[in-house]
Amino acid sequence: MQPYPFAQGNPDRWTPHVIVADVGAIGAAEMADRFHIPVVLNSPTLYFSFGDPNQSASRHLPGWGSGFSRNMGFLDRCINVVYPRLMAIALTPDFVLLNQLNENIGLPSLDAQHTIFQGRHMLVNTVIGFEYPRLLEPTVHFVGTQVDATISPRGIGFKLRQKRHARWRL
Repeated sequence: MQPYPFAQGNPDRWTPHVIVADVGAIGAAEMADRFHIPVVLNSPTLYFSFGDPNQSASRHLPGWGSGFSRNMGFLDRCINVVYPRLMAIALTPDFVLLNQLNENIGLPSLDAQHTIFQGRHMLVNTVIGFEYPRLLEPTVHFVGTQVDATISPRGIGFKLRQKRHARWRL
């Protein structure tokens, strides 16, 4: 199997200056590495990392994808500690396949799952007020929502209503 068959021809024909890819499109980052093109990852959700280096400082934060809020009870906190490890186990077969593909095309293998995003610039579609307070890597940038300015709030489905004292609520 030849990975990226469309890119097997002359790369000078189509080589971009930078690739902006969704954080879930790990193959796009691998292709960018193969052709030495800078890549910026776009995360449409709250910031997450497979191996948060500041995990000990952010144990009070719910794990990404867990569905927990910040107000966790004792059982929720116990599950929150186990959940990222279970997710890592569930992703192991894909991680092994990714390393096999890297070996086939001459890219270095990844030592651990948390190295997938390491050192890559990431645009996170959130703002500090919505995000949980935590330490961030210098390559993570909160850019706010990325929505076309011509879309009206009604088109998105938000209903704004004015309450007393001129306060607006979503």
